[in-house]
Amino acid sequence: MTKALIRTSSGVLSVVLLAAFCSIAQENTEGRKRIRAIDALVGQWTVSVEARLSAKGPWENSQGSSDIARTTGSTILEEDFTGTREGRPFQAKCLLAVNNLTLKYQRIFVDSEHGALIDNEFSVENMRMPATSTSWDVTGRAKYARISGGTVNNLTLPPVASFAALSQDNARAEVINAEYHFAEMASTMNTKEAFLSHLASDGIVVQKGELVNGQEVWNGRTPNATLLSWYPTFVDAASSGDLALSTGPWEFRKTRQDSIASAFGQFVSVWKKQADGEWKVAIDIGISHAQPTSWETPLPRIVAEKKPDSQLEKPTTHSSVNSLVQLEKTLAGQYELEGHNALKKYLSGQARIFRPDSFPAIGAAAFTMVSSNKGLPFEPTYAFTMIDGEISGSGDWGFAYGNVVMTTQKGDKQEAVKAAYMRVWKKNSRGTWQVALEVVAF
Repeated sequence: MTKALIRTSSGVLSVVLLAAFCSIAQENTEGRKRIRAIDALVGQWTVSVEARLSAKGPWENSQGSSDIARTTGSTILEEDFTGTREGRPFQAKCLLAVNNLTLKYQRIFVDSEHGALIDNEFSVENMRMPATSTSWDVTGRAKYARISGGTVNNLTLPPVASFAALSQDNARAEVINAEYHFAEMASTMNTKEAFLSHLASDGIVVQKGELVNGQEVWNGRTPNATLLSWYPTFVDAASSGDLALSTGPWEFRKTRQDSIASAFGQFVSVWKKQADGEWKVAIDIGISHAQPTSWETPLPRIVAEKKPDSQLEKPTTHSSVNSLVQLEKTLAGQYELEGHNALKKYLSGQARIFRPDSFPAIGAAAFTMVSSNKGLPFEPTYAFTMIDGEISGSGDWGFAYGNVVMTTQKGDKQEAVKAAYMRVWKKNSRGTWQVALEVVAF
């Protein structure tokens, strides 16, 4: 975490309680989500804390009650604690403000039904008491439960959604499981029913280099004896947990009895969480390549945190896609001038590149593939046209898709090849957009 907190107090400083609550306030640093996180803490709580002031120091216990109130602005909380510390009476008034304290690690689980924060683990460097300039490194665990008959503000708001790590982890787990369910349905029933069940109503697929509505395509097909099988090897998600990416190998068999596949390739899918909490495929693009000599390791199924779905934020509107449109326009213009070299400036360190008839290239291999133009039939000029895209509610993850026409000069003739493309963009730690994945499919 890059931002931090400093605390001031009157009376005795409640080190452990401040550490716990500051870690909660710190995890949210943006706008409305931060306000929601803080509002969810306002009210009366019973508190049980176990903490120590150094790695070798003794563990100290505090029990009591806290009244949490908002003071000034959206990032300030005031806590009045009354109770005991190591069996002795203990009182503290604690002011929590965004400023200058580093939090190493914390993890929060929320029980919104009972208004309890459970197992808030925290580690804080250089906690200072302004009156004496004394400082500590504090680690501990706190448990908060709503006082019987007390109040906790805004329990209808989903506090867990404000903690990006938990939303992201659960999104990954849910998409991994959705991908396996998708593949299992294709195996046990048929490919048509599997796609119709998992594609969004406006989900996009590629047919002969054209981007088309997937539901219309698969509704027009007749179930047959072929078998398309696949599994996920990589899944990534936006920090807001509303958009995700999955990739992995696929195999095709002409009949379900065939022991040997006749075609191989890779799939790239972007998933979008629907209003009812279900994940659907927003766009699915695949490439073909030769039979692999080794097989990728499937992702294990992951159990998501057990919590009511109502705790997860389901944004009805996403961040403006205008920034993505401008990025795509800029990159398209550079492609026309520089060819495939234009992409190198935008690739992240772990970027994934998918090209027809080539195995996926990841990280350094992606830079090599782009530099050598491997996987494309000639050294062409490129004309990219973005059709649409979307940015996550957190504004740090997005995808764009469209058409690309690649033109080459052969003697006196120009040859043009039409294809579809899709890019996933992510912001790095400096807030700069980078290409995390690009796929081109004929």
